[in-house]
Amino acid sequence: MERFFHARFSGGITETFGDARVSLGNRERSVFADWNWDGEQLTLTNDRYGFYPIYYFRRDSEFAVSPSISKLLQLVGGVELDDSAFSVFLRSGYVIAEDTLFKSIRAVPAGSTLTWRHGDLKIDAAGIITQKALDIGRSEAVQTYADLFQRSVEKTLPRTDDFFVPLSGGRDSRHILFAVRKANRKPTCLTILHPPPRPDEDVRVSRQICETLKLEHVLLAQTRSRFESEIRKNEITGFCAYEHGWFWPLADFIGDRRVPVYDGIAGDVLSAGLFLTEERFRLFEQNRLEELAENILPAEAYLPKLLSRAAYREFSRDKAVAHLVTELSRHANQPNPVGSFCFWNRTRRCVALSPFRLLGNGANIITPFLDAELFDFLSALPAEIMVDHRFHTDTIAFAFPEYAHLPYEDKAAPPVRDHTLFKALSRDIYGYSTTERAHEVTNPFFFLSRHLRALVDRSYSLATAEFGTQAIHLLQLERWGTKSPVSAGRAPEVRARVLPSRDAAPGITAQ
Repeated sequence: MERFFHARFSGGITETFGDARVSLGNRERSVFADWNWDGEQLTLTNDRYGFYPIYYFRRDSEFAVSPSISKLLQLVGGVELDDSAFSVFLRSGYVIAEDTLFKSIRAVPAGSTLTWRHGDLKIDAAGIITQKALDIGRSEAVQTYADLFQRSVEKTLPRTDDFFVPLSGGRDSRHILFAVRKANRKPTCLTILHPPPRPDEDVRVSRQICETLKLEHVLLAQTRSRFESEIRKNEITGFCAYEHGWFWPLADFIGDRRVPVYDGIAGDVLSAGLFLTEERFRLFEQNRLEELAENILPAEAYLPKLLSRAAYREFSRDKAVAHLVTELSRHANQPNPVGSFCFWNRTRRCVALSPFRLLGNGANIITPFLDAELFDFLSALPAEIMVDHRFHTDTIAFAFPEYAHLPYEDKAAPPVRDHTLFKALSRDIYGYSTTERAHEVTNPFFFLSRHLRALVDRSYSLATAEFGTQAIHLLQLERWGTKSPVSAGRAPEVRARVLPSRDAAPGITAQ
């Protein structure tokens, strides 16, 4: 059941609904959001990074707060899309800054104290943590990182070995696991099998790691259709990310248990130089932020065909670039501005949704990369140390030379071509596109033409997996009845509708 607080102030009287006192996340684990209504004033605080997803709505003297955007939409009815936020989202796959896709719903900034009293809203926020670049050599930085991380993990160790380390083929989870084993603990490792077309490199690599460390290794299979997984994910995440549909096996496995679960969130952007290139760093240094925004935003891909002509004009690339430039400028003076932008945007607003929304508030999430001392060190390292993408790899090899032979994920592994699954996904998307929607952001012909081609052209079926996540997201968003700037002058039916979480939604073909 989603927690919320909803209030209206009128005629000197405050009418309230929902939960007066709520504690979400875990203060001891450094990711949390709490609020309290004392009968006169609502006070909300959150963590220094703003990683726990928490949102508020304000309209005149009406106010609402919840970790669930879907819940806020139910409370307040149809809300107009934020065209600038949506323009960025359509291309990046995540929202930035304090955006949501909806004009009247905002994310609470990092390190905030929010108060609402008699219709007046105030937010005091620390916001982005700025750093001064460290003057440090690479070898010293590697050793310091290794020491700080080991200390962070040991500070967070549960009392018993009854905890989980989700393990992939990358660096963050591996670093956690090696540090845990160095502390003489034996957790159970979990690895999710990915849906096609992504190859299961995580399984191949994590199996070798667990065999070497003699640890129990549990594989978690995809048990739901790709379509249903996306529908459920979008509802829970409030339409804030294209990612995470594959994450449900871990969420279902953890369930409501309070068992501790380690998460490597932020390790890649803080220490592996994820998304950092020499060109992007140079563009930051030269303050060529429009060019940088164009570099960061991917190509238009299916958008010109997937969107209606009016929507493609309204949610334009130019509008996305302009909005992104505003956010990029907030990070220009950081030691690693690309890393800072990614941490406070993609990691905070997108990646954090998997551990802190999909796993639910019942999970006991441990995030060693967010340790304050470690974060302050890594975020102050100059970009030059990260730009070759070797810093985290070298640190792991330095700290654990006995495991340096273990492989990492092969990024060049060929995709898995499961044509039966892709055709089923195409059928589900097309069926969903024929159901009633409040207004059209999408182009209806796109779904019919792609489905027909997938039926007759076996080689084309992979394309469904490429555009499917975005297509499902947009179709589901349309079913909410949100008011788009595109539909100005029309009076669309306003509906706040949630599709079933566990039962088949209209248009789903049973698998």
